[in-house]
Amino acid sequence: DRCQAESWEIKDGANATDEVYDRIWRELLLSEPINRTTVVVMFTQEKETSLFFKHAENDTNGIMEQALKRNITFIGVDAWGDIITAVRDAKQVSRGSISPIPLATPYAPFETHWTGLNPAKNADNPWLRTLWEDRFGCTISDPVRDTDPCITDNSLAYNFTMSSKVPYVYHSVFAFAHALDSIYRQNGKNKTRLLAESRTTLLQVLKNVSFSTIYDTRFFFDANGDPGISTYDIKNMQVKRDVISFPVVGSYEAVIGVMRNNKCTSQAMAGASNESAATCQLGQFSLNETMVVWNDVDAS
Repeated sequence: DRCQAESWEIKDGANATDEVYDRIWRELLLSEPINRTTVVVMFTQEKETSLFFKHAENDTNGIMEQALKRNITFIGVDAWGDIITAVRDAKQVSRGSISPIPLATPYAPFETHWTGLNPAKNADNPWLRTLWEDRFGCTISDPVRDTDPCITDNSLAYNFTMSSKVPYVYHSVFAFAHALDSIYRQNGKNKTRLLAESRTTLLQVLKNVSFSTIYDTRFFFDANGDPGISTYDIKNMQVKRDVISFPVVGSYEAVIGVMRNNKCTSQAMAGASNESAATCQLGQFSLNETMVVWNDVDAS
């Protein structure tokens, strides 16, 4: 057996026509040798994903029938992998998809900062007013007053859950800050010479930055340019009694690109069949350096 990969581009993104999605589905399901595809990795945004799946589910020309018969496993990215709106209109086709999602690790200082934001107290924040009005469906008076009902009756602390992307944004900003500071110092703190440096120099320096993170771990980039320490939850899109959920079925922790987790999970994983690992029972899956292997389980 051999692995063969093909790639497709959704031109115009979320504004793509039905013809674009139809062409991709038909090439995926009907073209030789692509029609033996069992796994599709989707580097797409939420809206594109929704339209892609909906096109198959709403099609009357046999696309969904073929897709279900083939039992294709879709692998998502964090842009849509655990977002209900990306799959809610195409539960049959998208069921069983798996996605690595950055591990959501709480960070108290950010939670304190975010939940304490208030348009009256943070008037220097240019986007907070718009965010607040969109979030709570109300209109803030002009000029802004802290007695305004739109403000006093609402709070960002309500149903607050920190995005798993927050630490990555933090680390990205600090990585650039450390790189720029290093170049600045190398140029004798001369701003003119700093501005003359090329993007290539910045990239080279950026790849070599290292600093202590908000979680007291060391941040660095490995030889491939990836963060040296990355932790992800692996989530599985399941449908039970017509209700969508994304249970965590495993985790991936990479240290310089090496998979640490190599154990089965007791959480049932739905929607796909593959060669089972010798150490795993039905409804479990294992991880190793090169692949994810799981057993099928009926989650209906």
